[in-house]
Amino acid sequence: MYKIFAGVLLTVASITIASDFRNSEWSEPVNLGSINSPFNEQNIFLTKDQLTIYFTSDRPGGFGGLDIYVSHRASVYSAWQTPMNLGPPVNTATNDFGPNLSIDGHLLFFASARPGGFGGADIYVSHRDDPNDHFAW
Repeated sequence: MYKIFAGVLLTVASITIASDFRNSEWSEPVNLGSINSPFNEQNIFLTKDQLTIYFTSDRPGGFGGLDIYVSHRASVYSAWQTPMNLGPPVNTATNDFGPNLSIDGHLLFFASARPGGFGGADIYVSHRDDPNDHFAW
């Protein structure tokens, strides 16, 4: 059996428990390339299959402030596709950020400063029926 870790193919025999990495060093950071822009990108969430990434950006063309974007790739060895804005109802004219998916992929938890909250940024959740449709929230 094989596993992919940080783009490296590992055999089950070479996989160790998290406590074994307690004193290990981080690898040199690698820029993710095409998902980046000259603007602010942050709050990244990588799906379990490592083929979809959600993140926050204030790049132009959004709905206002920070918006949540999604990008895909065909395999763990492929480049990321051009990010797409999730649009409404997730993104609003205020800051929407900090995306996190439920394990089954049906729920998107995020923070938003949208009107109607308790003040500042509040935590929201949005549901989708199809966990493979990234624009059906």
